[in-house]
Amino acid sequence: MYELSKSLNKANNPYGFNSSTDSHLIKNSEWGAVAYLAHSQYGRNESKISINNIDISKAIYGAITVTGYTGETINARVNEVDKIESQLQDNYNNKSYAWYTKQGVLGSTTGNQYGVYDMNGGASEYTAGYIETIEKEKGTAYGKKLLENQNSTKYCTIYNKENNIYGDAIKETSKGIVGFTSWFGETSMYVRDDSGFFLRSGEYNKAKYSGIFDFINHSGHSLGSYGFRCALIKN
Repeated sequence: MYELSKSLNKANNPYGFNSSTDSHLIKNSEWGAVAYLAHSQYGRNESKISINNIDISKAIYGAITVTGYTGETINARVNEVDKIESQLQDNYNNKSYAWYTKQGVLGSTTGNQYGVYDMNGGASEYTAGYIETIEKEKGTAYGKKLLENQNSTKYCTIYNKENNIYGDAIKETSKGIVGFTSWFGETSMYVRDDSGFFLRSGEYNKAKYSGIFDFINHSGHSLGSYGFRCALIKN
């Protein structure tokens, strides 16, 4: 994820980016910047973004969820879809609505089509950071390139056990490091030695416990409901 995100501006990439675009795996600070804007008067004005609750694992082998869908309520329970046609529908079971619909835009950070989607539910998303006391064998197994950063850089943040970094929508938006103490009662599980990497947003089936202020720890291995997000910055 870390290496792929940094390679999106290489020659012949399918997106048309060039060297003037700084492409990288999103950091917690960048996630936090979007989260704060979403929470402000310029976004959702302290109202929670609706969850992406769609589960397509029964419809497509090897797939779990799909981007750009929103549940019928803020904390909607999982919507298991049995069949998906070649073209995605406006809604499924009247429980998950596409991003361009009146209901679907409630899954955006701005409440309209021009915001950021899937920051609540969908797939949990890895960010570019880890705890400095991470178990090296496990950390290297799942994040070798990330661990090559021995100090925090503009592409990677290294955390300590004191959890004293502000601005990432982690410490300042939660009351504790284990439980459901983040804003809106979302999950808060800080990184530790044996689970040294961050996942943000929660998943399609977490109902009220997922969201833009959700954070958990993980060892770093892959899973169908885990994904990642790139940040693109114009140089």
